[in-house]
Amino acid sequence: MNTKGVAWLLIWTLVMVFLTIGSVFAFIAFSFVEGLKSDLGRHRFCLSMTSDQNIADTDGGDGTAIGIGWLEIDTTSKKLSYELMFDIGSDVPTSLSIKGPITSSAVTAGSAFFPSDGTSLAELEADGDDGAYRASKISITTAQSKAILDNPAWYYVLLKTEAYTTGSIAARLLNECPPRV
Repeated sequence: MNTKGVAWLLIWTLVMVFLTIGSVFAFIAFSFVEGLKSDLGRHRFCLSMTSDQNIADTDGGDGTAIGIGWLEIDTTSKKLSYELMFDIGSDVPTSLSIKGPITSSAVTAGSAFFPSDGTSLAELEADGDDGAYRASKISITTAQSKAILDNPAWYYVLLKTEAYTTGSIAARLLNECPPRV
């Protein structure tokens, strides 16, 4: 083989190596960007549920009921997800809903917002423990998610129980929390 042929073969090999390496880096970069884009539509709120949330429809509970968790609205998939852990003693949970909008002074109780018919987000049953855990992913309309995301502090998650029929514990959607890792 002559020198010119070897030179072209070497150039062709180098071009193929660079294209292969470039393709790998492009794939990694594309995957990273797509991952970021999928998180852009997610809005996650940390929930600290107590009977002292300055919301008119909580009965105040007995002061011992508490709950923690998160609520996430994904505008891309139009899903609302939540995970809650709560301790309401021997009381029995009856419904879980998102209510609002409330006034800026938080004196007036919000109307049923989600589900709009006032029913519960989840089937709640007494589980025999003092504590309970609930998680779900349900559909939400674009209008509902926009209303919440435009003014999240105007909305709250409310847990009703047999003993506290207008509301035992609640959490306002005040702060978005960091995304899951």
